[in-house]
Amino acid sequence: MSLVRAVVVAAGRQLADGVLALGTAGASALMVVMVGTTPWLGVFLLPVAARLNRALAGIQRARTAQRTGRPVEEAYQPPPAPVPGHGPLRRYLRRVGHAFTDRTTYRDAGWVLLHTVVGGAGAAWTLTLVAAGTAPLWWWVLPIPAWPAVPLPLVALAGAATLPVLADSSARLAATALSPPESSRLARRVTELTATRAAVLDAHEAELRRIERDLHDGAQANLVSSALRLGIAERRVRDDPDKALALLAESREGIEHALTELRGVVRGMYPPVLADRGLEGAIATLAVDGPVPVRVELDGIGRQPAALESAAYHVVAEALTNVAKHSGATRAVVEARLADDTLHLEVRDDGRGGADPDRGSGLVGVRRRVAALDGTLDLSSPAGGPTRLVARLPGAERP
Repeated sequence: MSLVRAVVVAAGRQLADGVLALGTAGASALMVVMVGTTPWLGVFLLPVAARLNRALAGIQRARTAQRTGRPVEEAYQPPPAPVPGHGPLRRYLRRVGHAFTDRTTYRDAGWVLLHTVVGGAGAAWTLTLVAAGTAPLWWWVLPIPAWPAVPLPLVALAGAATLPVLADSSARLAATALSPPESSRLARRVTELTATRAAVLDAHEAELRRIERDLHDGAQANLVSSALRLGIAERRVRDDPDKALALLAESREGIEHALTELRGVVRGMYPPVLADRGLEGAIATLAVDGPVPVRVELDGIGRQPAALESAAYHVVAEALTNVAKHSGATRAVVEARLADDTLHLEVRDDGRGGADPDRGSGLVGVRRRVAALDGTLDLSSPAGGPTRLVARLPGAERP
């Protein structure tokens, strides 16, 4: 049954490719005729042709990604920004120039020509096999004087085995034709790494300022105040022992408060619980400490590199803090698992939703931490809930 299903699916794909090839060929022919017969109209339709070309290529990219299981990247240049004072003609010329200076436009055009031939040939072969396989029906319906000597259904059955191979080859060919060249990937990757590096440096500078502010306004102020009290107590220990004892007690409280603040600063840099219990124990501790019941599902993630554990801890900590402070949720779930050398984290709650990472919340800092590890952070929080935060951190190690 699996072979039959594969043949049927491949036949459907080949026929769909034929329909798409017919559409691309018709659109291209119509455009050529219009340009040839009415040049001025064809010139004004150039942006329409470019958009149609891009739309057809987008359909094929989505179909190819569905077939191969891997996304086919786009590498279109961003549209030009509008220039104040430009009239309709200048705006039109900018659009035309943008469309026809983008190398991906020509890759799409090349795919249209290639697919017109390959997709049409694959669909024709599929229709031929269907016709051969149903030959007995046609012999029965149509007045054929004698049966052909060649057993056409058997030939069609043998030829059907080629359809899955042709469908896979067509998908790989489309992926190759529509994917951006390696130079474009490298250029985009350099741009992404440059932006990530700048964000990491900004985050590092902000973190240093925060640590300095916390030490200066918190622990340092308490220690200075305690030192002054100790000096006063030292001078009054003979004259007024009771006052000296009170000052000593206040100094002890100030020092204890300073130690608490120092522990908070250290915890913000690298939580000690990570060193003591690992990421699994740290997530379990976060779940227990919060006011909202949290179910934790950890799929044997084990110990991971320190930078990855720190980033994952702060993702979960920030998400659960937002759940407790802003969501109004009654329960939450934290999931962590390893897949393809990537740590997948997911935090869900049944709260009111509406979370926005671009409003200066702590999620901005978390996103920078994740980006520094070349990871991704996705947030889905529609109004009314639920909220779902997913982080993917590459570089994980199997326990």
